Amino acid sequence: MKRILFLFLALCLVFSLAACGGRSSKADKKDDKMSKTIEDLVKDAEKIDSEEEAEKFVEDLLGWEIEQDGDEMKIKTGFGEDGGEVTFRTGGSLTWNPDNVGGLPQPEGTTLTMEMDMSAIFGKEFSYSYSVTGMTDEVYEEYVKIVKKSFPKVLSEMKTETEYSIMTLTEDSKETVLVTYIKDDDNTAMIQYIR
Repeated sequence: MKRILFLFLALCLVFSLAACGGRSSKADKKDDKMSKTIEDLVKDAEKIDSEEEAEKFVEDLLGWEIEQDGDEMKIKTGFGEDGGEVTFRTGGSLTWNPDNVGGLPQPEGTTLTMEMDMSAIFGKEFSYSYSVTGMTDEVYEEYVKIVKKSFPKVLSEMKTETEYSIMTLTEDSKETVLVTYIKDDDNTAMIQYIR
């Protein structure tokens, strides 16, 4: 659970809510806390040992309300219209739906661990992501080739010792895909689609 919350937080920081049409005053009050570096956030997140601590970490950092019901968690962020609710789903009953990520398949040999609907906070028609484990360097490279066929405009591409990521657009710039691969114990990757 802490990995899911951290990936979501990192994703929000990466996008810096650029896709969001507006911000609430509640979100504006949290700017000072969001100015922490990602490195500081990683250090804080690594200290989390339980779901309760992970929820408290996010609630304290950003003032978000978290509700959990079985394998589904809803986070009320305060961003976007009507408070911007994000829905996470985890558990063994998840199935990959290519329609949720611009027609992209699940990366070969990976295990689906989470799905997330973030449409309400980005102010876009649709914003959806999947998180998988079991990514490898080779699978990432092959997946990037698949992504570039449908989303050929590369906005950014980064590789470090511990993380790979690419952000691409369709030719008309109306659809975006972000693929982030974190080389950790689980080799976690997140694929996000926005239109």
